[in-house]
Amino acid sequence: MTTIEVISLIDDISDLIKELHLLQAADKLNLLSEQCGAEETTKLEQIKTSYCYLLSYYANGSDDNARDNILSDLASSMLQLSDMCRVKLLSKSADDLFFFRHAELSLVQLSTCLDSYFVATKKIEILTSVDESLQNHDVINDTYLTIERLETEIFNCVWAIWPSTNDEINLLKSTFANPKASTHLLCLITSALFLSCMSVFDEQKMLLLIELYKDSRNLEIKTRALVGFVLAAYCHKLHVKYSRHISLVVSDLAESGTFAKDLFFVWKRLIMSRNSENIKERLNKDIIGTINKLMPESFKKNFNKDRVIDMSDIQANPEWQKAFENSGLDKKIEEFNELQMSGGDVFLPTFSKLKSFPFFQTMSNWFLPFHKHHSAVREILKQGNSSFDRMITDAPLMCNSDKYSFVLSMNHIPQEIRGKMFAELETQNAALNESLKSELANVADDTAKDRLINSYIHDLYRFFKLFSRRREFYAVFNSDFHLEEVPFIGQLLVTTKHLEFAADYYLDNLFYADAIRYYKMLLSGKHTISPVLYQKLGLAYQNTGNLSEALKQYLRYELADDSNLWNIRHIAICYRGLRQTDKALAYYKKAEDLAPNKLATYLNIGHCLLELNQPKEALDYYFKAELADDKHTHKAWRPIAWTAFVCGQYEQSEKYHKRILEETEASSQDVMNYAHLLFVQGKVSDAIAHYAKAMSMAESEQAFFTAFNADIAVLRAKCPPHADVTLLHDAIKFKSQSI
Repeated sequence: MTTIEVISLIDDISDLIKELHLLQAADKLNLLSEQCGAEETTKLEQIKTSYCYLLSYYANGSDDNARDNILSDLASSMLQLSDMCRVKLLSKSADDLFFFRHAELSLVQLSTCLDSYFVATKKIEILTSVDESLQNHDVINDTYLTIERLETEIFNCVWAIWPSTNDEINLLKSTFANPKASTHLLCLITSALFLSCMSVFDEQKMLLLIELYKDSRNLEIKTRALVGFVLAAYCHKLHVKYSRHISLVVSDLAESGTFAKDLFFVWKRLIMSRNSENIKERLNKDIIGTINKLMPESFKKNFNKDRVIDMSDIQANPEWQKAFENSGLDKKIEEFNELQMSGGDVFLPTFSKLKSFPFFQTMSNWFLPFHKHHSAVREILKQGNSSFDRMITDAPLMCNSDKYSFVLSMNHIPQEIRGKMFAELETQNAALNESLKSELANVADDTAKDRLINSYIHDLYRFFKLFSRRREFYAVFNSDFHLEEVPFIGQLLVTTKHLEFAADYYLDNLFYADAIRYYKMLLSGKHTISPVLYQKLGLAYQNTGNLSEALKQYLRYELADDSNLWNIRHIAICYRGLRQTDKALAYYKKAEDLAPNKLATYLNIGHCLLELNQPKEALDYYFKAELADDKHTHKAWRPIAWTAFVCGQYEQSEKYHKRILEETEASSQDVMNYAHLLFVQGKVSDAIAHYAKAMSMAESEQAFFTAFNADIAVLRAKCPPHADVTLLHDAIKFKSQSI
């Protein structure tokens, strides 16, 4: 059986179990168990026998209070057997890293790796306990390398040995209780537990993650365990649904308000991670793109011989300062600073390019907390000042993966420039840490948890998006993160506050389908809501192009407030988009009454009147719009020029057409419209010359004639009797070829 056939069959089995069609699931599972061996076949027979007893009792009409629990246990057993078959079959043929490691480590004892690790850490303790002048640094370095190798082996064992046994779980518990175990090892093990549960569901490891969250005194381990449990539960919702043990543990935790609050921190940060690629794109476009545009004129002048920007020279350069202000770059940078302080992943664009170091070829290193003794960074850190390692370790807005990238990149920067960067980073860190202290003074534990959760999710985002073999893992960050769907924990998130955050965040960041989902949940549930939710839902629908549903929501809001100008304008927009122009006009007139002398309102009223074949009335409003244009945007010129033409006011039309052609960046359509005017006045030669020019400005000849043909009816209606529109098409082509 091929890998594809195995995976397809397992998907079918999961779908059947989800619907509790267990007999059909058992038939398909039998195809897998036969490929595995006697152990799997025997387990399947035991499950089928138990299920047949349950069906027999049910068919006889017997009451059975334990039926639901038995059914859940049977479904869970079938899912576990399906996983056993999957691991056994794919470990023989699949090239995925997990199955390769699973086969490779089948004879490796976790206890042996841990024993060797504690021997090595004891050795380091002894070697470094003597005076530094007497230390054997070669032996110390070799021992650190041994510890790193053992940490990687322990990580791989916890990740790839499946299913876990009671002895292994107890061994891990004793490791977490061992004061000799370093924090970074325990963080690695926690991440390995999570990755293991992601690869193949393991109830005992899931329960251990919950226990670590509940009992660990180390906040970093605690938050990693919670994030890992939540993501694994999200990926294996069906397994969790039928796990009575997880149900009981989560129910106990739910009695504490702390668990629900911490769950929301995780959900909030996962939701925000969906905006990471948008932030990356905006950063490249808005800031880096703007700088690149400025560079040819003044930016290059501020490079020294090493092509490094001296910020003091820039600040003293009036030309740069003026360009900086005119570009709006200062506001964009301020916006990104605020985004950074709120936890937005603004470092992703920079550090995603710095993950090609050999350090990141070892999978466990993506989850390693930053520490100064690691061989990859130890020598580089020694080249900085005495506080540099502490400064990097304490950098509050940089995740662990990026800290390693930053230090590793230092090797490629000249020493004198490196010193400037160290000094600047130290200044920034001092300011950030000072501002964070004031936050921590009020809500220390919650703020620290939130920041650690955010940092860990940034680490995970980089692994699942940038690791060389990322396609072998569940693409968790391509997900919508609807955690309210996860059994047992989802119900703790369905509160007004949480749903409003999700809906508003998605709306603000243009994820309109998700915003609609959560606004509808708020409006359909037992939540205390504000009428403004109808406006927000309407806006989300409007941005997906569903104008009918958007209009329905705006009209609902109107029942609460019929004089809200924003709402009135959006109702008008929807009516006009739905081709109900008369109703749109009525609402634009209402907007005019509430807020007179508004350029946009006058323009829209004019557009509606023109669509309703009232060009003279439309022209009056376009003139009003021109008078209201206090910023001189000239937005009224084009509609005035065209509408005056339609009304036969050719002198007025020509006046505005010439303004457009001489004082604005005229388009192909502008030149064509002026050609129409010339043609109906009998100035055929000039008209054809302008038509040819308009065609040369158009995207293509076809695009030009599509626009031209749309105006043929107007031309025919306006032309004098002797004018021949029939030849105009060919005359334009002939003229354009002769230019």
